[in-house]
Amino acid sequence: MDVTSSEKILQKDLFKESQGIRMAVNGVYKEMSSTSLYGQNLSWGFISAVGHNYEVTTSVLTTNLYYAANFAWDNSYVESITDNIWSKAYNIIANCNNIIQMVEEQDTMFFKEKALEKTLILGEMYGVRAMLHFDLFRLFAPAPITNASGLTIPYVTTYPDKRPINLSSDEVLKNIVNDMEMAKTMLAPIDTIKFRSVISSPAGRYRQSNTWRNLPEGDFFNYRGQRMNFFAATALLARIYLYMGDYDKAFENADLVYRFHKRNWFRWTSSSYQGNISNVDYIYTKRPDELLLVLSNHKNYENYDKFMLESYYGTSRFRMKKMELLFAGDLDDFRFSGWYNRYGLKRYLTWQRPAGTSYTAQNVAQNQGPLIPIIRFSEMYHI
Repeated sequence: MDVTSSEKILQKDLFKESQGIRMAVNGVYKEMSSTSLYGQNLSWGFISAVGHNYEVTTSVLTTNLYYAANFAWDNSYVESITDNIWSKAYNIIANCNNIIQMVEEQDTMFFKEKALEKTLILGEMYGVRAMLHFDLFRLFAPAPITNASGLTIPYVTTYPDKRPINLSSDEVLKNIVNDMEMAKTMLAPIDTIKFRSVISSPAGRYRQSNTWRNLPEGDFFNYRGQRMNFFAATALLARIYLYMGDYDKAFENADLVYRFHKRNWFRWTSSSYQGNISNVDYIYTKRPDELLLVLSNHKNYENYDKFMLESYYGTSRFRMKKMELLFAGDLDDFRFSGWYNRYGLKRYLTWQRPAGTSYTAQNVAQNQGPLIPIIRFSEMYHI
């Protein structure tokens, strides 16, 4: 059976119209939101266990996360997680490369929205490719501050690439910066001029409909905050440069986001979102107004809850580590009472479904439940 030929035929059929490319782009974001990556492992799962956000006991953590928190990298449970992260991320990177190559080959007239759409897709895919490589680098390579020598991870830019070559830290970071700077440049006029009314509104970034915004027809241009955009690329560059130790460049990019915040494009989470502190089910724990990039998975609650419901230790699962110290004894802080000590369980319950059944509680759950925060403008204040 000639699998390669079959794949080529399927790909040719998919990309013969611009709608097929749109479907492929949507597929990239869907896969990023899976439990293999940001829907679990790179949010409340593996990465939080390794970072010791949780108490490291067998009653608090599942078996695989317990071994991960103890840095038992050769343990089969841990290897299954890291292998999953590695393979899923590079699979998505391959999809990005395929899309980039297909889009670059096409004339602008191929796309329904002409040059706008072509530039948008390229900018998004360059940015996603950079972000995934950066997170892989942070997980699987020594930090730049260690000045470690030798090869680290591959930086894959072509499709297919069946024998990717591992590169040095400097080479990987250079490629990450180049791709993210490319994304920033391509997306700047789109998000600061063409779609400024969309991205300057919290509702426009993550829940708006094009029925009330000046957008091209169809859903592809909706939800700019749920896709790589100019401000996400800029904020991620600030994060990347900070990790590299280039503090001037980090500040330059952080300050750019900050200046748009001062123009009220991005806001601190309104007190109205905190609801009635005596009823913590009404609190928006994901602080939606602050999000610059957020993914979406409508099974977030189900994916998290199954670890609570399928365990004898459900009431102590994912108990946070000494959060009282973080709040310096101010236990009336709504972030402590609503985001951490909700129901007295001492868990960071951003990911857990509110217990309330009222309309307001369910509306909160519906609006914020699917969200997977990637980066906020508030991070820029720490740079």
